[in-house]
Amino acid sequence: MTVGAYLAFAARLRGITGRDTPARVQESEDKLALRDVHGEIIGTLSYGFRQRVGVAQALVHRPRLLILDEPAAGLDPVQIVEMRNLIQRLRGEHTVLISSHFLAEVSQTCDRLLVIQAGEIVAQGTEEEIAAALGTPGEIEVALRGPAATALEVARQVPGVLDAQLTHSAAQEILLKIRAREDCRPEIARALVLAGHQLLRLDRGTSRLESIFIELTQRERLS
Repeated sequence: MTVGAYLAFAARLRGITGRDTPARVQESEDKLALRDVHGEIIGTLSYGFRQRVGVAQALVHRPRLLILDEPAAGLDPVQIVEMRNLIQRLRGEHTVLISSHFLAEVSQTCDRLLVIQAGEIVAQGTEEEIAAALGTPGEIEVALRGPAATALEVARQVPGVLDAQLTHSAAQEILLKIRAREDCRPEIARALVLAGHQLLRLDRGTSRLESIFIELTQRERLS
């Protein structure tokens, strides 16, 4: 079955009338960047495109709630970024609920988290709210150019920063790992740039969410 025929079939199953079906199919294909493969057989597509087709059929009837189970599973790094961007573009039009153990993607994609252990919700809120309740510090990774000693000194003086460590030093790039009580990336970036450093990359580390998940699930097992 082709992509277009499958989406039309999914639309009819969900009660979309024949007159409205072509417009809904095109709308779903546009959202998921599938117009170029409208006439392609689904089985001949790459895994990443098949994942997109699966999301498109779930959107064809404009649901208010979209539930995705492990949407990044089995994708290569480029496809993971594409899927993340696709999900983020759905914000505002749909409430998107993602079930996943891929914590890096959860951290970068989701606004709010639900941690479930043995079928029970053991924590909910933003990553910062849950971390604050548990007292779990966050990690921020910074890549920049400039003197390492000065960068460490500047980073450690930013309010909210608990510690900063140099993890890599080379002629063209140094890497810092910063532990902080809260997400203070804007303040860190501003301080480093004002101190004359060239900021190359600044990301929130994934280890905090891993620590949150492990602590909560282990706590429930012991209780």
